[in-house]
Order: sequence, then structure tokens, then C-alpha cells
Amino acid sequence: MMSRPSARERDPMLREGMDEEWMRQVTKKYPGTKWADLAAFHLIENKLCGEWQGSSKCPEKEADLYEKYANDRPQSPAAPQALLSGRHPAGPR
Repeated sequence: MMSRPSARERDPMLREGMDEEWMRQVTKKYPGTKWADLAAFHLIENKLCGEWQGSSKCPEKEADLYEKYANDRPQSPAAPQALLSGRHPAGPR
């Protein structure tokens, strides 16, 4: 059983998040651009629950994050994807 690839996977709750500093610098230096919008979209990744592990609040929380992003940045190239992810939390990430 321990030889299976799934036995070597890291716990989703222990996954290493991205370094947010670069994305924050882009949003600060280039406000109102599509690059700032895309950087803000990528910042959502660190707020996701991973595999949810039975937590019933995770799908709602993630849907709220994506819908807030789409409402705050309707001009973003990622807004349609955020709306789709917000309606279908288990969908594409």
C-alpha cells in the first residue's frame, strides 16, 4: 500500500502556498491593468481549502472568494473563470 503514488502525496492542508509578495507588487505597481487583475486572481489560490477534508464551509468560502473577485474586477480576463469557479467550487482552478 505504501508503494502507491497516493501514499507519497502531501496532505493538502500542508501544501506550500505561493509567495504572495510578487503578486502584491504587481497589483501595487500596475493598478487597474489586466496584469494587476490576474495577479489578484492568483492570490486567491492561497486562500483555498485544498481537498476540503469534510469541511462543509469550504465550498461556500471558495465560491464567495471567486464571486467577490468577479464583482470587484469585472473587466479582468479571469472574471469569467472566477464566476464559473464561484458557481461550481469543485470545478476548474
